[in-house]
Amino acid sequence: MVLQAFAIGDHGDILVLDMGEPVRILDLARSLIRLSGKSEQDVEIRFTGLREGEKLKEELFYEHEKAIPTSCEKIRRTNGALRNWPDLRRQLDELRASMSIDGAAPVRTKIQKIVPEYSFQENPAAGKVSDVPAEVRMNMQKAAGHD
Repeated sequence: MVLQAFAIGDHGDILVLDMGEPVRILDLARSLIRLSGKSEQDVEIRFTGLREGEKLKEELFYEHEKAIPTSCEKIRRTNGALRNWPDLRRQLDELRASMSIDGAAPVRTKIQKIVPEYSFQENPAAGKVSDVPAEVRMNMQKAAGHD
């Protein structure tokens, strides 16, 4: 699909590849354990919760973007806004400079100015199940067999 996307893409295109149905990480881990010839009793599966910046679900297109079909049914196209290179270069230089300031907040603020759709939500400390949002905690407990 990557080679097909390369062949059908035009300047300014954003091509999104259909990778099929999402796979639960727990199911993937269990399959890998089984395929390696081990059992789940041999390998510990540890639930750490979401880390800072991680999402439970990834959106492929922004609300204002239109997904346009291509000649390949598993590749969709959208056109990104063409940017004025001198302005973008200045913003990227400012972003680079913000990286020397203490903490991630200045970097996130600059990214938000460059990419208005960017959003960031702090997640609780990894591994502290009591700090994990209720929905995530429930899913973790179900996956571990603790309904």
